[in-house]
Amino acid sequence: MDPSDLTRRSVLLGIGVGALALPGLPRRALAAPAREISALAIVYLNGGPPGLFNSAGSFLRSGAFGVTHDNVRDLGNGLMVDAATFGALPASAFAHMASINFRHGYDRHDFARAALLQSGSRSNLLLLAQTFPDPAPIRCAVVNTLGLPDGVDRAPPREAGIGLERVAELDEIGLVGTAPAAVAEVRTAYGVAAAGNLIGDAATSLCAAELLLRAGTSVVFTQPLYAGRPDRQLDTITTRTGPRRARSSARSSRRSRRSSRGRARCRTRMS
Repeated sequence: MDPSDLTRRSVLLGIGVGALALPGLPRRALAAPAREISALAIVYLNGGPPGLFNSAGSFLRSGAFGVTHDNVRDLGNGLMVDAATFGALPASAFAHMASINFRHGYDRHDFARAALLQSGSRSNLLLLAQTFPDPAPIRCAVVNTLGLPDGVDRAPPREAGIGLERVAELDEIGLVGTAPAAVAEVRTAYGVAAAGNLIGDAATSLCAAELLLRAGTSVVFTQPLYAGRPDRQLDTITTRTGPRRARSSARSSRRSRRSSRGRARCRTRMS
């Protein structure tokens, strides 16, 4: 596959078909815009899944989080990914793929999210947006009705005059100079009805991401998976608080045993 075949849509559709389990999305990439400027699209899978997506190799031997030799793909250089999702992206994507650990040092989910998306009170999304040279009506977009994850400041200070723009409806995206036929093509690619407007599911979230990129938006952030809890759509760690509870239970058990021994000694002395 020629590197030019790796388009934004092929990646977004690959995520939609595999990672987000959208059977209605086509697996082929339709025609992309003639000119694609530099931009950053963040598809945020809130809460995980940690095993199959970003650290499959760590759990292959133990089989934790459902990781087996049958459902991962070895991309070389120590990187293993879920075979049905990231492992099914176009071949040219593998040369640009990495799994990067982020040691934030927090147990709490909300603190961890803030550590990833903020530098103190400043938004990392806005700090990134100001580095892109191509201005657009919306420089930094937060897409769909979920918005930013819990724990992240929704109204951070502006950076170089740029603020976070919440985009919850498709008609909020100003596509200046884009033919209606091109917009219709994008909607069709993601299975979004012509009259659909609210960005409230995975298909409309990915559709909005591409429309924003076409409109020149520098940074697009979306949590596209509407599942689980509003504050944490994905979490394959079913025992997320288990170890903590186990330690607490162990401490309680030790305290109970000490108290029992103390009561026994008291009863012995009294007798």
